[in-house]
Order: sequence, then C-alpha cells, then structure tokens
Amino acid sequence: MALDLAQPATLLKYILTLDLAQCSITVCIASGNPDDKEYTFRRVHQSAKLEQRFRDAIVEARENYRQNLEDENIELRDFSAEAIKPEQEIEYLNILPYDSIKQQIQPVEDYLDLPYFKHDERDFIKQMRFYVMRVQPENGPAINFYRHYSPSQMLSQSPFFAMILQNDFYQDLDEPTFLFDRHIDCFSSEEHMFILQKHYFFQIFNIGELEKVARETLDKLEKKDFIHNFQRFRKDCLNDKIKILKLKNIANQPYLDTLTMNDLHKTIQRYNLPIQVDIVGGKKKLAYNPKERWAILHLLDDAYADSSMTKNSYYIKGKREIRRK
Repeated sequence: MALDLAQPATLLKYILTLDLAQCSITVCIASGNPDDKEYTFRRVHQSAKLEQRFRDAIVEARENYRQNLEDENIELRDFSAEAIKPEQEIEYLNILPYDSIKQQIQPVEDYLDLPYFKHDERDFIKQMRFYVMRVQPENGPAINFYRHYSPSQMLSQSPFFAMILQNDFYQDLDEPTFLFDRHIDCFSSEEHMFILQKHYFFQIFNIGELEKVARETLDKLEKKDFIHNFQRFRKDCLNDKIKILKLKNIANQPYLDTLTMNDLHKTIQRYNLPIQVDIVGGKKKLAYNPKERWAILHLLDDAYADSSMTKNSYYIKGKREIRRK
C-alpha cells in the first residue's frame, strides 16, 4: 500500500526513517542580504567521500528524532510564536501560502543548473546564509535539509586558525577550508516544512507574509488606541521575528475586533500582570514599558487561564483551544 505523503505525519515518518544509503546527496550554499527576496545559490562540486560525510551528518542529526518516533514520543504541532519547545516537538508549516519561502528555495529545485561554488568569490562568501543538503531517493520526493551558515565557518574568515601535521612538523593550515557540523535546523519536501530550530529558521528565511500581517494587526491596534507609547511598541514588535509571529497569532483571534479596554484592564487586575494602566487624555490606556516587552503581547494573545482543579492561575505557553463536544 502506497504511503500518503501528502499527510504531514506520514511524510515526517518517511523522512526520519528513509534509508539514505540509496539516495544521492547534493549540497548547495545560499548567499544574500537578510532582506533579500531571492538568494544566490552555488552548488558544491563534491567528491564521493565528502558526499558520504554529508550523508552521515544527516543520519546523525535525525537520530534523536528517529528514536523519539520509534518510542512514539514525537509531537507534530503547528508553527507557533513560542521560541522554546520540548525536544520531542517538531513544528509544521505548509509553505504553499508563503511565496517568500518558495521564492527563496526555488533555485534548489534546479540545482543541476547552478554554477559551482568557488572559494575566491569573496562577495558571495561574505553574505553566506545557509546551506541545503538535497536528498534525492530513487523513488519518492526530494527532501531539503537546511542548516544556518555564516562566513565565520570558513576557516580563513574565522577568529580561529588551524595547524596540520606534515612530515613530523605542524604547519599552519592556509588552504581554503570550510567547517560543517552535524545539525539540521529545518527540512522540507514539496510544500511541507518541518522546523527543528526556530531561531535559525528565522535566520535562514525572510518571511514577508508574516510581517505584512503583523503590520496590519499593529494598524488595527493603533486605531483602537489602547496603548500609550505605541510607536515604541510598534518598533520593538517589528524588530523581533518571534514578536511578528505572535502578532500573526493575535490576528487570528476571533475576539480582537470586539476587545475593549475594560476587558484588558480586568485581566490585568485578575492576574496581577506587570502592565501599568494610565489615564491619557481622559482615557484609560496600557502603558507600554520596553523593559516588559512581551507583557502586552501576552495579554492580547489571551495567554492566561484559571484551573478549576488547582484553583491556580497560569500563563499558558503555546496554548491550544480545546474544541468541546
């Protein structure tokens, strides 16, 4: 029976258990400014031995997640604004609505057309962002494994220097040398993206759609006139990619249009939140304090709840609504 790889959970299992011995591995390096909509790619002209090293690196990077899958200890969850997650969680994002991501990785689909990487391309090396290990099974969709990369990982650009043993003497290693590790930040197959390390995922991809929604949400909040020192609040939000994602979460909340200042003030008082409420021009407003940069965002995301069992109140990370029967 053929696997339904359109289902994220089935595809994830396929990727984590795929025998890479029968797969070809191509490595491509991406370079560009953080705000570029498209990146420049180069293909690594690698030996069979180096290809095997990259194959081994993927196997090692997958191992903990593969073992968790075998122990039924993997949780696949939707991409969220929470920066920290348990080791057994893998976040999922369907990238079909995200033209920015598709545009940034599209050249890898035609990797045979990419020019080979050259160590003397100084401008390219100066702006290296990530590399892609593209796995092509004999049968089945290709898989891209992404890892954040920077010029400092080229030994000649690093603050470190190296020595090598030659004829019983240690010599300075001055050949162009690139350093790679055995980690993966995220991986994708067709329209499916799985995220392991969110911090580096944001270093790799510039997601314009998220910022657009964040700006629209901020515009809506500004019209509601809830927040004093709003321009500083806006600036701090747009300078942090996790806050941008949090604003997208807030934009999806059904209560945002009907939310009132009285609702917010009651919640602040109920949970003793570190948010000051001032009277500005005869109107109650939330005083944005840059030292408590997340407080208002957590409030707007309705991140607090009471337990009927313990009678305690809690801040809820990565909340999920329970659909009652």
